[in-house]
Amino acid sequence: MKERFMKFFDNSIGKIGISAVFFIVLFIFPIILRGSGYGNESYVEGVLILCMMWAAMTLSWNLLMGYMGIWSLAQQVFFGIAAYTSAMLNYYFHMSPWLGFIVGPIAAAVVGLIIAIPVLRLKAAPYIIIATMCLAEIIRLVFTNLVDLTRGELGFWMMDSFHDIGSINFNGVDKIPYYYLMFIIFAVIALVCGILAKSSTGLAMKAIRDSQEAAESLGVDLTKTKIKVFVLSAYMAGFCGVFYAHYMKILTPTNVFGQSMMTEFIAMNVLGGLATVRGPIFGAFFITIIMESLQGIDDYKLLIYAIILIITTLIMPNGILNSKAQFLSWNKKIKKLLHKNADKQPTQMVKGDA
Repeated sequence: MKERFMKFFDNSIGKIGISAVFFIVLFIFPIILRGSGYGNESYVEGVLILCMMWAAMTLSWNLLMGYMGIWSLAQQVFFGIAAYTSAMLNYYFHMSPWLGFIVGPIAAAVVGLIIAIPVLRLKAAPYIIIATMCLAEIIRLVFTNLVDLTRGELGFWMMDSFHDIGSINFNGVDKIPYYYLMFIIFAVIALVCGILAKSSTGLAMKAIRDSQEAAESLGVDLTKTKIKVFVLSAYMAGFCGVFYAHYMKILTPTNVFGQSMMTEFIAMNVLGGLATVRGPIFGAFFITIIMESLQGIDDYKLLIYAIILIITTLIMPNGILNSKAQFLSWNKKIKKLLHKNADKQPTQMVKGDA
């Protein structure tokens, strides 16, 4: 039975079925929650909004690291650029936050292109890590010091909410409109990542990850593929940035350009499993919920978080959802152990009777 389930889980149809169930449950969850009379619906919906937002971000970075093997540590830059673009246009020119979903991701993609052209000429991972980390820090410092434009570390706060659509009100305390807006963004990004992974571009990405020389010998245009996916990844991150700006309504350079956010994305991807769509989603939901659950013990929160990550990484280095072979191996060992114990018991009883 277990083997059949594992085969179904690993099968393409099984993956699609499980993914469909997950998104259906996520879609109807607020309706069930409110009908249950739980009483703290707004908090739970807020946590799930964060789960979906970080899942979408980790999926965008997973295109680079998981599928193409590019260790970029500047994903938060695209998130921040889109967030600041929408916030500044709203603050200075009273532009509708909805237009931010057009302008913000484009700004993020342009910055992604500017970064990609020089950085992706580097092939060794350590050089890419250093280059992207330095560029991210430079951008953070620029936004910190351009006080007249970006307001420095004072940042922007209380930006306009998304304007109402008919009877759908984004200005109230009800989080449902934000929940379903983020659900749409998350679902579309997950769908695009899933389709891309199965496409010819996805095959080219995996070939580049496994061996750039072999991929090039097979006719893959390394530069074109890398830049195309890098820009797409930045564009995706831009949607999350715009949503964050008008949902959280507070932006500072350290908050959105700092390396702490990038560290979270890496942890979520590694925990769930790279080079899959479900892995980053699982990692993002798991870590976000764990961190929210530990809010009452702030003094120990980071310690517990670190212990969970270390233990998981040591036991399942490929990520929780990429450890099918490991789970099967553990299952066989447990069965052998149980059989040994079962064989010993009758022998001991015979000796006792004698």
